[in-house]
Amino acid sequence: MAYETFIRRAETRMLNLYAQLSQAPFLQDAGVDAEAFVAEPTVRQPGLGLHD
Repeated sequence: MAYETFIRRAETRMLNLYAQLSQAPFLQDAGVDAEAFVAEPTVRQPGLGLHD
């Protein structure tokens, strides 16, 4: 299997899983915001980033 095919399939599976989980009743009941949960975290300590 080509690497590009492997990555494309993995991305497709992850997006499908994300779509299913973001609508999951147990997450909504717990008040979990799916968008905020998967968002990239911000750097909290200056000097640890690549461009500081």
